[in-house]
Amino acid sequence: MSELLYQTLRSRATVFHMALVFCFLALFLMTDAACAQNVVRRTANVVAAVNPFAQGQYVPETEVVQQDAPGLYNVRSQNLQWRSNLGKNYSALIWFPTTPPLLGQKFSVVVYSHGLGASAEQFSYLGKIWARHGVVTILLRHPESDESVWRGKLRPMNELKEAYHKYWSARDRALAIRSAIDLVYSSNRSAGPLGADVDLERIGVAGNDLGALAALQVAGQLPPDNGASLKDTRVSCVLAMSPTVFCDAASGAQVYANIDVPTMVVTGTNDNGIVGQTKAHERRIPYDNIREADRYLVTLRGGDHRVYGGHALPQKQAQVEPYHETISIATTDFFVAYLQADSTVMQRMRAYAYSNPLSNAQVESSFGRRAVKDYDVGESSRPRRAKRSDKTASTVNRTNRLR
Repeated sequence: MSELLYQTLRSRATVFHMALVFCFLALFLMTDAACAQNVVRRTANVVAAVNPFAQGQYVPETEVVQQDAPGLYNVRSQNLQWRSNLGKNYSALIWFPTTPPLLGQKFSVVVYSHGLGASAEQFSYLGKIWARHGVVTILLRHPESDESVWRGKLRPMNELKEAYHKYWSARDRALAIRSAIDLVYSSNRSAGPLGADVDLERIGVAGNDLGALAALQVAGQLPPDNGASLKDTRVSCVLAMSPTVFCDAASGAQVYANIDVPTMVVTGTNDNGIVGQTKAHERRIPYDNIREADRYLVTLRGGDHRVYGGHALPQKQAQVEPYHETISIATTDFFVAYLQADSTVMQRMRAYAYSNPLSNAQVESSFGRRAVKDYDVGESSRPRRAKRSDKTASTVNRTNRLR
């Protein structure tokens, strides 16, 4: 009996030992596979450093918009990283169409810079709708002055003020915008969302708060730090939402004299600075002093400085949605008109001050000289280079009060 018990226990021990061997073998194989996968990832990152659109430079898609959303194209968003010619690393969230452009057309591009304490993700509502209309949108990230500066901190306002004192001139943001435009040009012959389907003649810049200041500098505004000009002649139009303003009305003509591309300024009646000192009535100074191109001013009734990206407080966030809808309508029309050169939308834009499709905003517009490009509305949907005689075009001011 004891011999039988001994043999039984011995056989069970053998089975147990074999099970342990198999477990260790499986663990070894899993570890080896993980190491191999890491090698592949590292290799992909090395390749990506050479080609911005190589495998490993994008993260998997975060969202796909169905065809029942407004616009012509299905779109998706991906993260993008690249190194500038000066050796600085940049990142962005890019929204782009997943289907080819319509026959005979190409996609345009907008480079967007968010404001102090904000994030690229907060403005995905714009990137999504612009991409739906054929405008590839690069939402830049500014990690030194984004929401990470204040979120979760004991004294968030103090942190924001410290970041503002470092980056008040927005020169870093303007350089990031210019680097993104360089990336668009260098990627134009490669595969990816910035490839051959993108028209290099149709690049716009946009921003909010300090990002709007940066966009205006890239369009030709004199830098507030009195440094070298940041103007980029590759820019076809500019959108400035709640721009930070460092000049008074009297000196505005000199500060904004070199902006010669179509411009839209969006502000609100309560758009006073939270950290910066710009008051609501000063946000319109860029609009009032741009003379060389078509310009639009959209003033959101009751809109404050936080409505563009959204309020942190849930009870106030619900109040932001109508403003987001208005901003989406106005800015999409602006880019479709001046980047996509859609003559129908162009005519609608020029009637904005009369028809005012924006129920919670006041619209003003002024049509001036375009020293760089002119748009022949009605005869062709393609932009044409301005002639010398175009500079004699008169300026018409149109204002529509809120009803």
